[in-house]
Amino acid sequence: MQADLYALPVIRDIADTLARECCETFLRHFGRVKSDDSSFKIYMSIIATAEETSTSQEGVARYLVEQGLRAPRDAFPTGFVGYLDKRRHKTVWEPDAPTAQQRELAQIWERDRITETRVNGTKRRRNASRAQLFGEDTPQTL
Repeated sequence: MQADLYALPVIRDIADTLARECCETFLRHFGRVKSDDSSFKIYMSIIATAEETSTSQEGVARYLVEQGLRAPRDAFPTGFVGYLDKRRHKTVWEPDAPTAQQRELAQIWERDRITETRVNGTKRRRNASRAQLFGEDTPQTL
């Protein structure tokens, strides 16, 4: 079984104190969640961060994506996924358009969706983002 591909947020020079607090809290919870499923760990860490910081789950997810969090769709709260799905086709100059980081995440999700196929009754997916990042060209079995 191959591990899920994800990238954790990086705490850089974050001027917004709430964004910094969300990142620090998320990383602390991510290290504490006991699971082999990284999507589950990310999802549970977002929920715990939202509760601890009194911020919505969608708000926490937005902060984390802006700081570099990249993960499969099922790692994010449904409200954030819906938010991004509604806005991802807006042009950059339209009001409420997604940021560059949100567009990148939506593109990763779209590549993953497009590359899903059924082969010999077994669901298989060639993870395009994994192939781009690591130069792999072999499909992974889900």
